Amino acid sequence: MKELKLLHFTQDKLRISPRVNSVKNLEVKNPDPVRQQEAREYSKLSRCLLFLELGIGAILLLVLLFTGVSARLVGFLPFASLWSAALYLLILVSGYGIIVASLGYYQDFVLPHRYGLLSQNVTGWLSLASSGFSCVYVDIAATS
Repeated sequence: MKELKLLHFTQDKLRISPRVNSVKNLEVKNPDPVRQQEAREYSKLSRCLLFLELGIGAILLLVLLFTGVSARLVGFLPFASLWSAALYLLILVSGYGIIVASLGYYQDFVLPHRYGLLSQNVTGWLSLASSGFSCVYVDIAATS
């Protein structure tokens, strides 16, 4: 059987963790049935929310394609084509972010708190979420 070793880096040296010395130590002999049920519930809710978010995205794409909203939005953009495309993408990403913000809050903050998977407070979560959202804007600006 292969040995699995965890490496810990310290300032002065590298050491191998004595706690995990084989794959056998990682196996759970008797999993807690209550925690297993909670894990199933969490997984099921997470999947449902994922499909809901995908459905919202698909509906928004269909609205853009078949209602003419996309053409009207392009008509309002007065810049050259490259800047118009970047601004168009920025408007779409912002709109989608606003629409799914409450779903993201529930999926990424409320649900993990309910099952004891997250100990972060709201301000910490908001700062992390806003930094991730700002990375999208930086990517859009970098590609245009």
